[in-house]
Amino acid sequence: MVPPGAPVFIHSDRHLRLIGRFREAQYVAGHKQTVDPEEREAERERIWTAYRAATLHPPAKREFDDFWEAQEGVRALFLMECIVPAPHAPPFSVYGRALEWGFPRGVGHRYLSLSQCALLLRACGFPEDTFAAYLSPLL
Repeated sequence: MVPPGAPVFIHSDRHLRLIGRFREAQYVAGHKQTVDPEEREAERERIWTAYRAATLHPPAKREFDDFWEAQEGVRALFLMECIVPAPHAPPFSVYGRALEWGFPRGVGHRYLSLSQCALLLRACGFPEDTFAAYLSPLL
């Protein structure tokens, strides 16, 4: 389990691009085809209203609905806050090798140790005096 406030490193286009803070996670009802289509639709609307509609750049409602249906729903939400760009976007070839990871395929997540988080903060170019703020939830 990731403690609230723990750092979250977001990888995109083969680089470490963003860092945020973990807020919470929840399982989502209606993540698969059910005999009750109303349950599925109600859960999709709950997620849209509670989490997606108020984000900075939400998709159009129709795009969200299309995504939900194409995925046959969503199994879980990982909610993050305070997302900022990394001062330096190190390529996966650098930080992946340091952490002994194989190249990521698809969407997924990995739990990190305190030392791995510090290594990624350093690789992204965050000043050492900011490490305590990011790492304190892990202590």
